[in-house]
Amino acid sequence: MDRALSVINELPSNQGEIIRFVTTIKSEILSGNDDPLKVLKQLKMVERTIDTLLKDKELDNHFIEAAGQYGKSFDHLDTHFDVRETGVKYDYSTSNDSVWQLFNAQKMDLDKKLKEREAFLKVIPEDGMADSETGEIIYRPAKSSTTKVCVKL
Repeated sequence: MDRALSVINELPSNQGEIIRFVTTIKSEILSGNDDPLKVLKQLKMVERTIDTLLKDKELDNHFIEAAGQYGKSFDHLDTHFDVRETGVKYDYSTSNDSVWQLFNAQKMDLDKKLKEREAFLKVIPEDGMADSETGEIIYRPAKSSTTKVCVKL
């Protein structure tokens, strides 16, 4: 592509444009004039492209540098921008805290027991059964799902 950014610049740049763009594309897809699986594949390719760009560390640094000239929180191009820490994580295992270590071990043990119980509940008879320890009648957990066409690129 001679100017790949021109493709990005043709896309919607505000909420109203997004709604119109989505409505138009949806209408075109539902019209049946194009192979819907070809369109789905292309949408997934666009999603992957944008996701890759937004996760690129070099681009992140470039965006942070560009935003730096405006401050930590500012309005620009009819949009509010904030420069802030995201995805903060703490590694408590480095704290050398025996109380945290004890609680974490207990939690891991409970997590394991809970997973085992959940696996058991998934396979009990559909009409239920009596729990041998409590005498309660227990049932399979309710199950819900969504059917989608998955795309492997």
